[in-house]
Amino acid sequence: ILTGMAGYLFKRTRLIRIGAIGAVIWLGLITTGLLPDLLVKSLERKYPPILTIEKGDTTVATYIMVLGAGYTDDKSLPPNSQLSKTILIRLIEGIRLYHAIPGSKLIFSGDKGDQTESQAVIMKQTTAFLGVSSDDITMFTETKNTADEAKTFRLTFGNQNKLYVVTDAIHMPRAMYFFTHEGVNATAAPTNYLFKKGSVSHPFNFLI
Repeated sequence: ILTGMAGYLFKRTRLIRIGAIGAVIWLGLITTGLLPDLLVKSLERKYPPILTIEKGDTTVATYIMVLGAGYTDDKSLPPNSQLSKTILIRLIEGIRLYHAIPGSKLIFSGDKGDQTESQAVIMKQTTAFLGVSSDDITMFTETKNTADEAKTFRLTFGNQNKLYVVTDAIHMPRAMYFFTHEGVNATAAPTNYLFKKGSVSHPFNFLI
């Protein structure tokens, strides 16, 4: 755009053309889904989803930590309906891994914020009717953010155990940064993908 303006001011036809082409390209990038999709995909695909579980060292404890994502303490609703959609998706992934990894333990984290109960407690209540033993659950009820969750895990379990971190795919790079910073050798278990590509796609989907 600036190039085109300069070309107009200085009567340079070539600059005007370059500016016009550049303006059209930029307009296309910011008004279609192409650029946002590329940015989201670059973050979400940094860590692949866990499709298969490899057998590891059974002498080392395996933990699956589901990071908090909020809830509403509406006591007229069952626990699962109080949880946000984001945390429900994370919880499902955590339970999937729990059933796939024999002897694994679940960790639910998240403080109560301005609610009456910690979201970790509501997650535990939800898993009570989803085939998870309460003995296999640890709750971090005071963690306020991802950095706090990583630090609390290290202080509670050290950094010698196997850990799967469950959070949104787009949030995973940030989460892994904090766990790595704490010296925890965590495995990413991303879920709740924003960018999904079906097996059959329309050539102009990026315009939507």
